[in-house]
Amino acid sequence: MRAVRFDGPGLVPRVDRLPVPRPGEGEALLRVLAAGVCHTELQLLDGTLNPGVWPLTPGHEIVGEVVEGPAELVGQRALVYYSRPCGECEWCLLGHEQVCPNAGPQPGLSTDGGFAEFVRVPIDSLMRLPEGLDPVQAAPLGCAAATAYHALHGVARLQAGETIAVYGVGGVGLPLIELAMLGGARVLAIARSPEKRALARALGAEVIDAGGDPVLEVRRATRGQGVHAVFELVASDESMPAALAMLRRRGRLILVGYGSARLRVNPLELVLRETQLLGSLGNTRAELAEVVRLAAGGALKVPIAGQYALEDVSAVLDALRAGRLAGRGVIVPRSAFRVPRSWSPPLPLGEGRGEGGEAARTLSATSAPSPALRAASPRGRGGSDRPLTTELLEFVGRGIEAR
Repeated sequence: MRAVRFDGPGLVPRVDRLPVPRPGEGEALLRVLAAGVCHTELQLLDGTLNPGVWPLTPGHEIVGEVVEGPAELVGQRALVYYSRPCGECEWCLLGHEQVCPNAGPQPGLSTDGGFAEFVRVPIDSLMRLPEGLDPVQAAPLGCAAATAYHALHGVARLQAGETIAVYGVGGVGLPLIELAMLGGARVLAIARSPEKRALARALGAEVIDAGGDPVLEVRRATRGQGVHAVFELVASDESMPAALAMLRRRGRLILVGYGSARLRVNPLELVLRETQLLGSLGNTRAELAEVVRLAAGGALKVPIAGQYALEDVSAVLDALRAGRLAGRGVIVPRSAFRVPRSWSPPLPLGEGRGEGGEAARTLSATSAPSPALRAASPRGRGGSDRPLTTELLEFVGRGIEAR
């Protein structure tokens, strides 16, 4: 099979031919129908995230068709819940599985993922794809939309009538705008690209040029008060201080994006205004099921930048890094479409091409997996706190063992 391979930080991605993986007990083999392109891939290439498991096939936003595994699943289409919580530790039992300290290997992050023609995943990671939901449209639900939902509702506890700022209008920012609007919020979208601002405006947001003075513009738009919450998706030396400055008293700064920049702040600035700093990581399975339900009902549709072949990954990642993708880029492994060498993605971008438009099978999303899709459960190893370095080394070790 053809698969994209990352050989380590700073190295150019390549497409290689690998044996099709064989599923073991409690696993299924998927023919990958679509896989979203996330900023996480850039973090892997830059070394900001380094699981130490190289070479690695990236891609954690996966939709596929089961071609090998339990008989009752073969032929079914499903999304992959990429997180691998133990289900038994304190955090999992409290419903905070996204911070499980015992998480197992995650496809596209610490074991091979969806930028390939086939991927092997645990069957308890599968979530049924609702009938009629396009695989290309569904792929970004697995991370981009579910991450946005968790940041809004799991972390920020968004209330109807609040005014929020979305700092960064990319793959996560766009569904965050949609979901916030659904939740009854007023949304100010901050972006440099005119095309991205136009897309945000089309989704119902008021737009602000990040290249100007976004703090001043937010203050003007809120009669000097500032916003109730800022969702920081850029995490640059410029954007993070600006995000803090545009908050009202008792405002919440939710850090979703990350990179090499560091947030530097005088604690007195936080104390005097009771500013809240919050981090947001991934999502729970129940939150993924909710965004799938919203998408299946037509209430949520993540804008798609385009569909691309495996051989286009480097070009798409370059465009993502340069901020030229308006919407989520999606890899369709069986697509023969190739971008030209001088390619720059068209903006605003359309629905794309490929096999993503095929009708989905007769399945429905549920907030809890069906018995057939949860035949195997990962075993926990307790919930005690340990040094983060120890946790990271164990994470890497599990990824190596999984290979």
